[in-house]
Amino acid sequence: MFTWLKSLFVKKSEIEKYAEDYLNGLSELSEEVARELIYYDASCHLRGTLFLIGLTELSVGAAKELAQWKGNTLWLADLTELSVEVAKELAKFKGKTLILNDLTELSEEVAKELAQWEGDYLSLNGLSELSVKVAKELAQWKGNFLSLNGLTSLSVEVAKELAQFKGKWLFLDGLSELSVEVAKELAKWKGQYLYLNGLSELSVGAARELAEWEGDDLNLDGLSELSVEVAKELAKFKGRPLSLDGLTDLSKERASKFGLPLVSKWRRESNL
Repeated sequence: MFTWLKSLFVKKSEIEKYAEDYLNGLSELSEEVARELIYYDASCHLRGTLFLIGLTELSVGAAKELAQWKGNTLWLADLTELSVEVAKELAKFKGKTLILNDLTELSEEVAKELAQWEGDYLSLNGLSELSVKVAKELAQWKGNFLSLNGLTSLSVEVAKELAQFKGKWLFLDGLSELSVEVAKELAKWKGQYLYLNGLSELSVGAARELAEWEGDDLNLDGLSELSVEVAKELAKFKGRPLSLDGLTDLSKERASKFGLPLVSKWRRESNL
Protein backbone atom coordinates (compact mmCIF):
# COMPACT_ATOMS: atom_id res chain seq x y z
CA MET A 1 0.00 0.00 0.00
CA PHE A 2 1.28 3.49 -0.90
CA THR A 3 4.44 1.96 -2.45
CA TRP A 4 4.55 4.83 -4.95
CA LEU A 5 4.83 7.29 -2.06
CA LYS A 6 8.19 5.92 -0.92
CA SER A 7 9.89 7.37 -3.99
CA LEU A 8 9.16 10.86 -2.66
CA PHE A 9 11.55 10.38 0.23
CA VAL A 10 14.55 9.41 -1.90
CA LYS A 11 17.38 11.92 -1.39
CA LYS A 12 17.75 14.38 -4.22
CA SER A 13 21.39 13.29 -4.77
CA GLU A 14 20.21 9.71 -5.29
CA ILE A 15 17.51 10.88 -7.68
CA GLU A 16 20.05 12.83 -9.73
CA LYS A 17 22.36 9.81 -9.91
CA TYR A 18 19.52 7.57 -11.05
CA ALA A 19 18.15 10.03 -13.58
CA GLU A 20 21.40 11.30 -15.10
CA ASP A 21 21.00 9.07 -18.15
CA TYR A 22 17.42 10.16 -18.68
CA LEU A 23 16.26 13.76 -18.57
CA ASN A 24 18.46 15.22 -15.86
CA GLY A 25 20.06 18.60 -16.50
CA LEU A 26 17.47 20.17 -18.81
CA SER A 27 17.37 23.90 -18.06
CA GLU A 28 14.65 24.66 -20.60
CA LEU A 29 12.00 22.67 -22.40
CA SER A 30 10.46 23.53 -25.73
CA GLU A 31 6.87 22.70 -26.55
CA GLU A 32 8.07 20.32 -29.27
CA VAL A 33 10.31 18.33 -26.92
CA ALA A 34 7.60 18.26 -24.25
CA ARG A 35 5.22 16.84 -26.85
CA GLU A 36 7.59 13.94 -27.45
CA LEU A 37 8.02 13.30 -23.72
CA ILE A 38 4.37 12.39 -23.26
CA TYR A 39 5.16 9.14 -25.10
CA TYR A 40 7.84 8.30 -22.53
CA ASP A 41 7.21 4.83 -21.08
CA ALA A 42 6.48 5.47 -17.40
CA SER A 43 6.53 1.77 -16.54
CA CYS A 44 10.29 1.51 -17.07
CA HIS A 45 11.16 4.44 -14.80
CA LEU A 46 11.40 4.79 -11.03
CA ARG A 47 7.85 4.53 -9.63
CA GLY A 48 6.47 5.93 -12.89
CA THR A 49 8.21 9.27 -12.31
CA LEU A 50 9.22 11.80 -14.95
CA PHE A 51 12.22 13.69 -13.54
CA LEU A 52 12.95 17.09 -15.04
CA ILE A 53 15.74 18.04 -12.65
CA GLY A 54 17.38 21.33 -13.58
CA LEU A 55 14.36 22.75 -15.37
CA THR A 56 13.94 26.23 -13.88
CA GLU A 57 11.21 27.63 -16.13
CA LEU A 58 8.31 26.25 -18.09
CA SER A 59 6.28 27.75 -20.90
CA VAL A 60 2.52 27.43 -21.14
CA GLY A 61 2.86 25.28 -24.26
CA ALA A 62 5.36 22.89 -22.66
CA ALA A 63 3.22 22.62 -19.52
CA LYS A 64 0.21 21.80 -21.66
CA GLU A 65 2.11 18.93 -23.29
CA LEU A 66 3.59 17.59 -20.03
CA ALA A 67 0.12 17.46 -18.51
CA GLN A 68 -0.73 14.76 -21.06
CA TRP A 69 1.93 12.38 -19.69
CA LYS A 70 0.42 9.13 -18.36
CA GLY A 71 2.81 8.44 -15.45
CA ASN A 72 2.27 8.80 -11.70
CA THR A 73 4.72 11.54 -10.73
CA LEU A 74 5.77 14.76 -12.40
CA TRP A 75 8.97 15.97 -10.74
CA LEU A 76 9.48 19.68 -11.37
CA ALA A 77 11.35 20.41 -8.16
CA ASP A 78 13.68 23.01 -9.71
CA LEU A 79 11.04 25.34 -11.11
CA THR A 80 11.57 28.68 -9.38
CA GLU A 81 8.42 30.42 -10.54
CA LEU A 82 4.99 29.48 -11.78
CA SER A 83 2.61 31.67 -13.75
CA VAL A 84 -1.15 31.38 -13.48
CA GLU A 85 -1.32 30.06 -17.05
CA VAL A 86 1.30 27.35 -16.45
CA ALA A 87 -0.34 26.32 -13.17
CA LYS A 88 -3.65 26.01 -14.98
CA GLU A 89 -2.12 23.58 -17.49
CA LEU A 90 -0.26 21.53 -14.86
CA ALA A 91 -3.54 21.16 -12.98
CA LYS A 92 -4.73 19.00 -15.88
CA PHE A 93 -2.06 16.36 -15.15
CA LYS A 94 -3.81 13.04 -14.39
CA GLY A 95 -1.03 11.53 -12.29
CA LYS A 96 -0.91 11.13 -8.51
CA THR A 97 2.05 13.30 -7.53
CA LEU A 98 3.25 16.80 -8.39
CA ILE A 99 6.57 18.01 -6.97
CA LEU A 100 7.21 21.77 -7.04
CA ASN A 101 9.74 22.13 -4.25
CA ASP A 102 11.78 25.09 -5.55
CA LEU A 103 8.91 27.54 -5.63
CA THR A 104 9.64 30.12 -2.93
CA GLU A 105 6.58 32.24 -3.60
CA LEU A 106 3.01 31.40 -4.49
CA SER A 107 0.35 33.90 -5.46
CA GLU A 108 -3.30 33.51 -4.56
CA GLU A 109 -4.14 33.07 -8.25
CA VAL A 110 -1.57 30.32 -8.79
CA ALA A 111 -2.65 28.54 -5.61
CA LYS A 112 -6.24 28.66 -6.85
CA GLU A 113 -5.24 26.92 -10.09
CA LEU A 114 -3.15 24.26 -8.33
CA ALA A 115 -6.10 23.56 -6.05
CA GLN A 116 -8.01 22.36 -9.12
CA TRP A 117 -5.53 19.52 -9.68
CA GLU A 118 -7.12 16.12 -9.02
CA GLY A 119 -4.00 14.22 -7.88
CA ASP A 120 -3.08 12.81 -4.46
CA TYR A 121 0.25 14.35 -3.39
CA LEU A 122 1.20 18.01 -3.79
CA SER A 123 4.65 19.02 -2.56
CA LEU A 124 5.48 22.70 -2.09
CA ASN A 125 8.41 22.37 0.29
CA GLY A 126 10.18 25.48 -1.02
CA LEU A 127 7.65 27.86 0.49
CA SER A 128 9.02 29.40 3.68
CA GLU A 129 5.91 31.45 4.38
CA LEU A 130 2.26 31.38 3.46
CA SER A 131 -0.27 34.19 3.28
CA VAL A 132 -3.75 33.67 4.65
CA LYS A 133 -5.25 33.93 1.16
CA VAL A 134 -2.86 31.35 -0.32
CA ALA A 135 -3.45 29.00 2.60
CA LYS A 136 -7.19 29.33 2.04
CA GLU A 137 -6.83 28.35 -1.63
CA LEU A 138 -4.53 25.39 -0.92
CA ALA A 139 -6.95 24.14 1.71
CA GLN A 140 -9.56 23.80 -1.04
CA TRP A 141 -7.43 21.22 -2.85
CA LYS A 142 -9.13 17.81 -2.74
CA GLY A 143 -6.01 15.62 -2.67
CA ASN A 144 -4.75 13.58 0.28
CA PHE A 145 -1.11 14.58 0.82
CA LEU A 146 -0.13 18.23 1.24
CA SER A 147 3.55 18.81 1.97
CA LEU A 148 4.63 22.24 3.23
CA ASN A 149 7.86 21.29 4.97
CA GLY A 150 9.55 24.59 4.09
CA LEU A 151 7.34 26.63 6.41
CA THR A 152 9.29 27.61 9.51
CA SER A 153 6.43 29.31 11.31
CA LEU A 154 2.66 29.61 11.13
CA SER A 155 0.39 32.45 12.11
CA VAL A 156 -2.85 31.63 13.84
CA GLU A 157 -4.76 32.83 10.78
CA VAL A 158 -2.83 30.59 8.37
CA ALA A 159 -3.15 27.60 10.71
CA LYS A 160 -6.89 28.22 10.83
CA GLU A 161 -7.10 28.03 7.03
CA LEU A 162 -4.90 24.92 6.73
CA ALA A 163 -7.13 23.21 9.26
CA GLN A 164 -9.84 23.30 6.58
CA PHE A 165 -7.80 20.99 4.32
CA LYS A 166 -9.88 17.87 3.64
CA GLY A 167 -6.97 15.52 2.90
CA LYS A 168 -5.52 12.85 5.17
CA TRP A 169 -1.84 13.83 5.37
CA LEU A 170 -0.39 17.22 6.32
CA PHE A 171 3.41 17.66 6.42
CA LEU A 172 4.71 20.64 8.43
CA ASP A 173 8.13 19.31 9.39
CA GLY A 174 9.83 22.69 8.91
CA LEU A 175 8.08 24.33 11.86
CA SER A 176 10.62 25.03 14.60
CA GLU A 177 8.14 26.36 17.13
CA LEU A 178 4.46 26.01 17.88
CA SER A 179 2.44 28.45 19.91
CA VAL A 180 -0.53 27.38 21.97
CA GLU A 181 -2.84 29.33 19.66
CA VAL A 182 -1.48 27.70 16.48
CA ALA A 183 -1.60 24.25 18.08
CA LYS A 184 -5.23 24.87 18.97
CA GLU A 185 -6.09 25.62 15.33
CA LEU A 186 -4.15 22.62 13.95
CA ALA A 187 -5.96 20.41 16.44
CA LYS A 188 -9.18 21.24 14.59
CA TRP A 189 -7.90 19.63 11.39
CA LYS A 190 -9.98 16.56 10.48
CA GLY A 191 -7.20 14.63 8.72
CA GLN A 192 -5.40 11.48 9.89
CA TYR A 193 -1.63 12.03 9.70
CA LEU A 194 0.03 15.18 11.06
CA TYR A 195 3.80 15.64 10.77
CA LEU A 196 5.53 18.16 13.05
CA ASN A 197 8.97 16.57 13.18
CA GLY A 198 10.85 19.89 13.12
CA LEU A 199 9.77 20.87 16.62
CA SER A 200 12.66 20.50 19.08
CA GLU A 201 10.62 21.64 22.06
CA LEU A 202 6.98 21.79 23.01
CA SER A 203 5.25 23.83 25.69
CA VAL A 204 2.76 22.29 28.07
CA GLY A 205 0.00 24.40 26.55
CA ALA A 206 0.81 23.38 22.97
CA ALA A 207 1.02 19.72 24.02
CA ARG A 208 -2.39 20.04 25.67
CA GLU A 209 -3.92 21.39 22.46
CA LEU A 210 -2.28 18.78 20.19
CA ALA A 211 -3.54 16.02 22.44
CA GLU A 212 -7.06 17.16 21.56
CA TRP A 213 -6.48 16.44 17.87
CA GLU A 214 -8.74 13.58 16.73
CA GLY A 215 -6.49 12.19 14.00
CA ASP A 216 -4.68 8.86 13.97
CA ASP A 217 -0.97 9.56 13.63
CA LEU A 218 0.84 12.45 15.35
CA ASN A 219 4.55 12.73 14.51
CA LEU A 220 6.84 14.65 16.87
CA ASP A 221 10.18 12.98 16.14
CA GLY A 222 12.17 16.19 16.64
CA LEU A 223 11.61 16.19 20.39
CA SER A 224 14.64 14.77 22.20
CA GLU A 225 13.23 15.10 25.69
CA LEU A 226 9.92 15.56 27.46
CA SER A 227 9.14 17.22 30.73
CA VAL A 228 6.81 15.43 33.11
CA GLU A 229 4.12 18.01 32.40
CA VAL A 230 4.37 17.68 28.58
CA ALA A 231 4.39 13.89 28.83
CA LYS A 232 1.22 13.98 30.91
CA GLU A 233 -0.54 16.10 28.30
CA LEU A 234 0.59 14.04 25.27
CA ALA A 235 -0.52 10.88 27.07
CA LYS A 236 -4.08 12.15 26.61
CA PHE A 237 -3.79 11.82 22.82
CA LYS A 238 -6.30 9.18 21.76
CA GLY A 239 -4.88 8.44 18.32
CA ARG A 240 -2.51 5.62 17.46
CA PRO A 241 0.35 5.93 16.93
CA LEU A 242 2.16 8.87 18.52
CA SER A 243 5.66 8.98 17.07
CA LEU A 244 8.44 10.29 19.34
CA ASP A 245 11.48 8.65 17.76
CA GLY A 246 13.84 11.46 18.78
CA LEU A 247 13.51 10.81 22.49
CA THR A 248 16.53 9.71 24.50
CA ASP A 249 16.27 6.41 26.39
CA LEU A 250 15.59 8.29 29.61
CA SER A 251 12.81 10.27 27.99
CA LYS A 252 11.33 7.11 26.48
CA GLU A 253 11.25 5.61 29.94
CA ARG A 254 9.47 8.69 31.22
CA ALA A 255 7.03 8.60 28.29
CA SER A 256 6.32 4.94 28.94
CA LYS A 257 5.61 5.76 32.57
CA PHE A 258 2.77 8.00 31.48
CA GLY A 259 1.40 5.51 28.98
CA LEU A 260 2.37 7.35 25.82
CA PRO A 261 1.43 5.26 22.74
CA LEU A 262 4.84 5.22 21.03
CA VAL A 263 5.64 3.75 17.62
CA SER A 264 9.01 3.00 16.08
CA LYS A 265 10.18 4.65 12.87
CA TRP A 266 10.59 1.25 11.25
CA ARG A 267 7.02 0.27 11.99
CA ARG A 268 5.65 3.54 10.66
CA GLU A 269 7.56 3.38 7.37
CA SER A 270 6.77 -0.28 6.86
CA ASN A 271 3.07 0.58 6.85
CA LEU A 272 3.33 2.96 3.87
